[in-house]
Amino acid sequence: MGRLGPGGVRSVRTSAHEAAAVVEQVLSEITDTLVTGESVKLSGFGVFTVRDRAKLVGRTPRPGSGCRLNRTAPSRLPPPMS
Repeated sequence: MGRLGPGGVRSVRTSAHEAAAVVEQVLSEITDTLVTGESVKLSGFGVFTVRDRAKLVGRTPRPGSGCRLNRTAPSRLPPPMS
């Protein structure tokens, strides 16, 4: 797999600003799709999914006091299958 570094931007004849705009647009589309609850498949990379996590109790190590943590919905990229 190739890497797109500073030399890669020049080889496709685009400015760093245009390349950054394209990356931002792609990340925005991925984020918008995940917000709707759909999964995103990037061929050769993996599948991003969103999973719900219920409320839970977090603990501070020293005093041992607990606090409620709100429900979250983190995105997830499972490890590749070997």
